[in-house]
Amino acid sequence: DPDPSGLLVATATLGRGGIKLERVLAWPDGEPPPTAPAVLGARLKELLKEAKIAPAPVLVCLPRDKMVLKDVRHPKAPPAQEPLVVRFQAKKELAAAENDILMDYLPIPAPTGADDCRATVVFLNKQYYADLLVTCEAAGLKLAAVTPRSFAVAAAYRRAVATAAAHPPDEPLAPVAVLSLTDRGGEFTVVHGTQVPFTRTVSAAAVTGEAALVGEVKRSLAMYATQYPGSAVQAVYLTEGSLAGRSWSGRLQTTLPIPVYPFDPTAGAGNAADLPEMSRGRFVGAVGLLAARAESDILPINFVTPRAPKAEPSKARTGIFLGVLALILLLAVGGGFGYMIKKRKAAEVARLQSELTDISGDIDAALPDKKRLAAVDDFLARRVANPDLLYDIFVEFPIIDPDKMQLIEFSTKPQKTPASARGSGGPGPKGPLPPGGPRGGLAAAVLKPEDRPVAELTLVLLVKNPDDLVKFKDTLQKEKHFGKITSAIKGSVTGAGDRTQYELTLDVLRWPARDFSRVLVAKFPEKPKPLPVDPAGEPATPDPDPGFDPFNPGFDPFNPDGSTP
Repeated sequence: DPDPSGLLVATATLGRGGIKLERVLAWPDGEPPPTAPAVLGARLKELLKEAKIAPAPVLVCLPRDKMVLKDVRHPKAPPAQEPLVVRFQAKKELAAAENDILMDYLPIPAPTGADDCRATVVFLNKQYYADLLVTCEAAGLKLAAVTPRSFAVAAAYRRAVATAAAHPPDEPLAPVAVLSLTDRGGEFTVVHGTQVPFTRTVSAAAVTGEAALVGEVKRSLAMYATQYPGSAVQAVYLTEGSLAGRSWSGRLQTTLPIPVYPFDPTAGAGNAADLPEMSRGRFVGAVGLLAARAESDILPINFVTPRAPKAEPSKARTGIFLGVLALILLLAVGGGFGYMIKKRKAAEVARLQSELTDISGDIDAALPDKKRLAAVDDFLARRVANPDLLYDIFVEFPIIDPDKMQLIEFSTKPQKTPASARGSGGPGPKGPLPPGGPRGGLAAAVLKPEDRPVAELTLVLLVKNPDDLVKFKDTLQKEKHFGKITSAIKGSVTGAGDRTQYELTLDVLRWPARDFSRVLVAKFPEKPKPLPVDPAGEPATPDPDPGFDPFNPGFDPFNPDGSTP
């Protein structure tokens, strides 16, 4: 319960028989309460910890000066729509902006035959409610209810009468006034059974003297009587305030025409004896709110859960129910069918996973063979058909006069092609040719198998006339087995006469052996004539060592005597 001097806290255990009041705790004397909600909550958390009070749901009293009460008349409406009707009527009398306030109301029973209804409407500033939320959050507490103090005072009065802590009125259901005072003012509340038809703030000036207080109470009684002429207040119940040891109940009794009874709201608390007797009345709001919560789970006014419109049951409720039932049945059948499909698919997935495992095993087992095949491809990529190359060169060589050009050296050197650059078409790179590569340096072309250099051929020649070398190079360049051809002079050779030594370097392209289809066309020498006969009739003696002359067409080393055609 927010008090002008701080916070007042009461803790209790709620049960069917009411409340078991445990502890009451007042804000430390002389310590001003912080104005910031978060700081106030943090300090409250410290005080509760020092008092060994465990966290629990929080019920907050709403002071009279923090709210606006209106007695609103409205036309009858269905219960589900009543909150809208009450709000619409209440807005007509509201000065503040609708978006800045919260509203809750309590219906007032209407007399039989009345054409309209009444309700007590309570308005609360949204910012104040937000500050309460921040305070509770900082204190580690959950806000469960925010209720006007007047309803808490009414519940405290009913508890005091029920527990014999207060003198009962002569008529149990007659309206009574409950006066709760502090040294800074108080509240005047009329309780009529379970209703609170009237509440009014008592100013601070009214508690400065006896005459001022008596005048304030009489004015409040007169104002109530004006509004409710048929139900006069039967008694005044006073919760004694902290007023420097002075008691008001006795003094008011001598001046008021109705009985005045004091009562102690902290009766039954475990530490009530530790409190000054005159300050116990300050706890009427906190204790009364606990008592109201024990009377009913639903408080008369609660801004945490205010009354709101409820959707009316649809006329097609039965149809909707049947539709929902049919939907549930359809979902059940579909779920069963889906389960069967899922089960079949799970079996199929298991089978496919088993096949995948077997295939993965076969792949792993084939990896060594794959590596061996790659090695074979690498070997074949570097293979050079030297006999075929030499044969083709010999086919072209006779076009040159042997006296003018001779081949004195033939050598090949493999060019290794990276395995990563070989494609499915065979060993060798598949990317673009580098500038100046085979076939005239086609830099943007894709290498075909026949365009992949696999070796480098070197020919060393003795050449008398450079034109003959050019002619020989042109002839070789037309061969599909060769790529780029370069030549260089190596110098003269001793004993070679006027001939110069040249070195030709050729890129050898990879071609299958079946593509070497050139045929060396050579004329066999004519059959030699018989040897002449001497006069004696004997054949002439042949030269015992005619020698081997490959450039003499009249000599056949495989048929020296000319007997074999």
